[in-house]
Amino acid sequence: SNLDNIFKENEDLRKLASKNDERLLELAEENKVLLDEIDVLLKQQAAFKPDTSNHRGEVVAMVASTNNYMAATSGVDKSVRLWQIDPKAEKHKDQVLPVYRAQMEGIALSLAYTKDGSYLVAGCAYRNGPEGLLII
Repeated sequence: SNLDNIFKENEDLRKLASKNDERLLELAEENKVLLDEIDVLLKQQAAFKPDTSNHRGEVVAMVASTNNYMAATSGVDKSVRLWQIDPKAEKHKDQVLPVYRAQMEGIALSLAYTKDGSYLVAGCAYRNGPEGLLII
């Protein structure tokens, strides 16, 4: 009868919806794994490495540490650079020397040192889209 057909169709739809729900959960888990892997790669890329070169392009942000004669800059080249300040050097360009560089996924628009100067935080654009990252 018509009622039996409707009941069977309803049951088929329920089974199909259940399969789709299971697949969505699988995809969400796969997506989480991929996002975690991307996060690890971004953090590895953002690790500071010895480098004595200057920025390529404009400097966007700068901050000086309060206690260890270091400064940090970020630029449109998507790098954050650490600079050693020699307070005993003569007042000329060699008083501030580049020592480390970290390459970011996007431009670091803001920089800040923690109060004790032991950590640097960079507020970065993520693929220059609407979301951002804080890299510590």
